[in-house]
Amino acid sequence: MAKSSRDTFSKMLMYMKYSNDLYPHVIGIQFWSSVIATIGIFANIFFIGQIINLLLKNGHSDKIPILMTVLFLIVLLLLNLFSEYLGVLAKSGSHMMLKNADRNLAEKMMDTDYAIFVNPEFRKLYSSVKTGFMYTGGFTTFISEILNGIISFMTTCLLAGSSLIVMLQSRASDNSGIGAFVNSPFFTIVVVILVLIPLISSLPIAKAEGKVMQKFFAFNIQFNRVIDYYNEVLFREPIFGKTIRLYDADGKIISEARKNMYQQIKRDSKFQIKVTHIASMNTLITYGIVGALYLLISMKSATYAISVGSVVIYVGYLQQVMVTLSTVFGAWGNREASFGTMDQYIKFMNFSNQKHKYGNKEFPKSPRGIKIEFHDVSYQYAGSSDLALDHINLTISEGQRLAIVGPNGSGKTTLVKLLTRLLIPSSGTISINGVNINEFSIKKYKELFSVVFQDFSLSGFSVNDNVSSSEDIDEERVQKAMELSGIWGKISLLPHKGNTSIGTQLDSKGIQFSGGELQKIAIARAWYKNAPIVVLDEPTSALDPISEAEIYEHFDSLVKGKTAIYISHRMSSTRFSSRILVLENGRVIENGDHHTLMKKKGLYYRLYSEQAKYYEK
Repeated sequence: MAKSSRDTFSKMLMYMKYSNDLYPHVIGIQFWSSVIATIGIFANIFFIGQIINLLLKNGHSDKIPILMTVLFLIVLLLLNLFSEYLGVLAKSGSHMMLKNADRNLAEKMMDTDYAIFVNPEFRKLYSSVKTGFMYTGGFTTFISEILNGIISFMTTCLLAGSSLIVMLQSRASDNSGIGAFVNSPFFTIVVVILVLIPLISSLPIAKAEGKVMQKFFAFNIQFNRVIDYYNEVLFREPIFGKTIRLYDADGKIISEARKNMYQQIKRDSKFQIKVTHIASMNTLITYGIVGALYLLISMKSATYAISVGSVVIYVGYLQQVMVTLSTVFGAWGNREASFGTMDQYIKFMNFSNQKHKYGNKEFPKSPRGIKIEFHDVSYQYAGSSDLALDHINLTISEGQRLAIVGPNGSGKTTLVKLLTRLLIPSSGTISINGVNINEFSIKKYKELFSVVFQDFSLSGFSVNDNVSSSEDIDEERVQKAMELSGIWGKISLLPHKGNTSIGTQLDSKGIQFSGGELQKIAIARAWYKNAPIVVLDEPTSALDPISEAEIYEHFDSLVKGKTAIYISHRMSSTRFSSRILVLENGRVIENGDHHTLMKKKGLYYRLYSEQAKYYEK
C-alpha cells in the first residue's frame, strides 16, 4: 500500500513536470486560480451569513446593513474578477498544453529515424495518444480536474477548519432538552458522521464511475476509428465511391454501415446514461446530508449557541467541504483514463529516443568516381521474424545503370532505403569509396541522391517549389526538368504555369493533377537536383504506355553521367540497364546483363518471358 502511494506520488510529480514543460507556469497559474476561486466561494458564504446577522440585529431601517452589503459586494466583485482572470489564464494554459503536446507529437514523427517512423508499435502508440487526448484530455484533465480538485480541497480545509471547530465548541445557554444534546459530544459525532457519509459513499461511487468511464474511453477510441473509417475513407475517397456505386446495387454496404453506426451509438449512449446515474447518486446523498446539517446546526442557533446567520455560514462551509471531497474523489476515480493517456504520451516521446548518430565526414574524392559496396548486409523489420534482406554483398561502380528486379517482397525497395540511409542495416555495412556511409554528415549524404519512390509525395505548394525543393528557384532548369519528364506540355498551358499550386488544400486556384502527371513532376524533381546517384523505384507505374515511352526516350538525358539504380516490375525497362540484379526472398540469386540472364533461363528469364508473351500473342 505504501509503495503504491509512493508510486502514485512519483507519477503525479512526473505529470506536473511534463505539464510545466508543455506550458511554463501552468501549475502555478492553476494553484492560484483554485485558491482564489475557493476563497471567493467562502467569502460569498461568509458575507451572506453576516448580512443576515446585521439585518436581524439592526433592523431594516438601519444604514449599517446597507453599507456592509455594498462593502461586501465590492470585495466579492474584486475577488470574482481576479478569480475569473486566473480562471481564463488556467483554461488558456490547459488549451495551450494540448496544442503544444500536438506539436511535440508532430515534431517527434518528423524527427525520428525512418525505421522508427514505420514501426507499427510506434504508429499505433501515436494513434492512441491522439485519440486519448481527444476523449480523456490527458494533461488538461490532470491539471483542471485532479490537481484543481486537490488544491481546492486543501484550501477548503484550511479556510473551514478553524471556523467549524469554533462552531462545534460553541455551547447552548440552556443545558436542558435540545441544549443538552447540542452541548454533548454526541452532537459533534453526529455532525462528523454526516460529513463523512458523502466521503465514504463517494469512494465506491467514484470507483464504479471510474471503471465505467475507463470502458467508455476505451470504447470511444474504437468508436472513433469506426466513424473515421466511414466518414474519412469509405464514404469520402473517390476509389470507394466508384466501388460502392458499381458493386453495391442492393445497398448492402450502406445498410451494414448504418447498422454498425446505430449499434455503436446505442452502446455509447448506454455508457453515458450509466455514468450519469452513478454520478447522480453522490449528488442526491450530498443534498440529503445538507438538509440534515441545516436541521442540526439550526439547533445551535435555537439554543443561542450561534447566530442565525452563522447557521448559513457553517452549513455552507460544511457543504463546500463535502462538494470538494466529492469532486476530488470523482476525479481521482476517473484518473486511470487520463493517467493512461499521459503515460502513452511520455512513452511515445521517449520511444527509441536514441536517434542514430552520423559522422561529419566530407565525401572523399576518387579518380574512379563513386563506388558503392554492400558488405554482408542484412535487415529485419520490427515485428517481423524474417529477414527482408539476407546477407547481401554487392558493388555498384561509377556510371553504372543497375536494374533491380524480383517478385513482390523480395527486398528491392528495402535495399534502396538502406542505401539512402532511411534504414540502418541490422548487420553488415554499406560504404562509398571505402568509407562507411554512417560516417558522412546528413547534409552531405543527402546531396548524393536524387530519388523517386513508387509511393512518392508532393506538397500543396507550387509546381516550381516542388520541382526545385529549394528557396532559390532556377526557373530555366525547372522548365528543362519538366520537359525531360514530359509534364511541361501541360504546365505551359496553365495560366500561372509553374507557379500553379498542386491541389486546392493551400490554394483554391490550385490544380488537381492526375497520378501520372504527379509522377512526372516527381521525376522532374529528381533530375533538377542533379545528384550523382539517381534512384528510380517504379518511376513509371502511374504512366500510360506513351508517357512511359517518352520517359525512356529521355532516359539517357535523365541519368547521363550519373550512377543509376532502377527498380521496376516492367521487365522491358531492364533493356536500358547495363547490369541487372535479381532478388528473391531477400537474397541476390542472379546478377548480369539482359542477354546473360536470358541464357541462364532462371528467375529473370521466367519473369521477362511471362510479360513478353502477352505482347507477342
